[in-house]
Amino acid sequence: MAVLNRCCCCLKIRTGSLVTGIFFLAIAIIDLILRAVGLGNVPGVLAGGIVFDIIFAIMCILLIVGVLKDIKWFCLAWVIYAVVYLIILLILAIVYTVMTVAEYIDDDKGVSLGAMIGGLVISWLIVTIVVSFIVYCVLCVYSHYQNLRDGIVEGDVTVTRTEAKA
Repeated sequence: MAVLNRCCCCLKIRTGSLVTGIFFLAIAIIDLILRAVGLGNVPGVLAGGIVFDIIFAIMCILLIVGVLKDIKWFCLAWVIYAVVYLIILLILAIVYTVMTVAEYIDDDKGVSLGAMIGGLVISWLIVTIVVSFIVYCVLCVYSHYQNLRDGIVEGDVTVTRTEAKA
């Protein structure tokens, strides 16, 4: 049984999964363009991001094809990649927090404790919103995967399998 029956309260799971693939493909392409333009600034950091965005774009294309052609493994591949992305995002947020606090402790540039905490709170609010959105999209796509696995098309029509009895 699927985790969700509808995506965003009104879309069918299949449609929500397709929208998810298209949305994140657009984000990956925009991020690729922004990173490519800034490649001359910090090559090591941006090059790693470009590789990550290329892989993400490929996974989004697989998701779109998987939804359109009912290929459950393509949908599952996107789910796995999105979960890995979430883990990396959370690790980076924690590292950023630790580095910010360590820099505050070691540095005496006059940054107030309130400003540092305020910056971290805003950063964590953004991370929380992004993570929540991605988790919801993962649940939507995973629900579509479950529907495909169970032979349910569009959440309304069930495809039954008959097996020959010996």
